[in-house]
Amino acid sequence: MVRSTRCLRRFRGHGDTCWLWCGIGTGNMQEVKQRGLGGFPHERLQTRRAEAIANALVEAKLAACVSLLPIHSIYTWQGELHKEQEWQLVIKTDLAQFAAMEPKIKELHSYEVPEIIALPIVAGSQAYLQWISQQVKSKE
Repeated sequence: MVRSTRCLRRFRGHGDTCWLWCGIGTGNMQEVKQRGLGGFPHERLQTRRAEAIANALVEAKLAACVSLLPIHSIYTWQGELHKEQEWQLVIKTDLAQFAAMEPKIKELHSYEVPEIIALPIVAGSQAYLQWISQQVKSKE
């Protein structure tokens, strides 16, 4: 992993506090309907999958908090345009947790290539940043 010193900023004693993003999709709804699964049960399945990832990360002390946001994504995959309802997981953690967190997310995620990216927090409440640092495993 390449780290840009311009992008990743150190916070006095808080390490590289960052947000990780991970999307959990509802899948191709046309395919879901063709297979007779119906939209609602499949969406509930994806909600449970998103919650399972969030719970696993927080319980393992890899993340201080995970927020689940419903989003609508438009993207291409294998040459086809997709429009999907997804869950965006905003994972509040320390960048030092990325190496342990990425395989855990991939293990629990349904996508072949899940979106797992780290974005630095360039400013924030010192009390909140300290709380994040206290919630995640130490770097040792």
